[in-house]
Amino acid sequence: MKIALIGAHATGKTTFVYEIAISLKKQGFNADILTEVSRDSPFPINEETTQEAQKWILFTQYLREIEKEKKCDYLICDRSLIDNYAYYVNKFNRAKELEPFILEHTKTYDFLFKTHINEKYLIPDGIRSLDKKFQKNIDDEINKLLLDFKIPFYEYTNLNDILKVILNK
Repeated sequence: MKIALIGAHATGKTTFVYEIAISLKKQGFNADILTEVSRDSPFPINEETTQEAQKWILFTQYLREIEKEKKCDYLICDRSLIDNYAYYVNKFNRAKELEPFILEHTKTYDFLFKTHINEKYLIPDGIRSLDKKFQKNIDDEINKLLLDFKIPFYEYTNLNDILKVILNK
C-alpha cells in the first residue's frame, strides 16, 4: 500500500509520516518512508525554484517511489507528485505536457492525506521558506489542483483516525 501526505511545506507532513510508519511497525507491519526529495535537489527550491528544479523533484519522487514501493507492505511518502507539481504551477503556471503523467501516477496512491497550515511547523530548518504568503500560495495551489483533477483525498485529522482509515482498506 502506498500512502502520501500532501500539503504545503512546514505543515507537519514529515512528523506525521514518521508517526504513521512507527505506529504501523509497532503493529508488526513492514512500513518504510520516502522522505521529501526536494531536500536533495541540486537546484534551487522555494521561491527561487526553476523549471529544471521542479522537473528534477517530480521525476526523482517518481523514481524513488518505484524503488521502494515493492519492498514493504506500507510505503509512507512525504509528498506526492501532485503537491510537488503545485510548486511548479505556483511559479510557472500549468504544464499541460506534465499533467497526464502526474495524473496517471496519482492513481498509484492508495491514500492521500492532506495537511493544513499550522504555524507551529513553520520553523527555520535551513531549507524551506518561512514566507507565510508563499506557503499559503502553495496550499491554495494544491487545493485547486485536487479540485480541478477530482483527486480523492482525506483531510489529515489525527494519527488514530488515519490509522483506522489505512488499516480498514
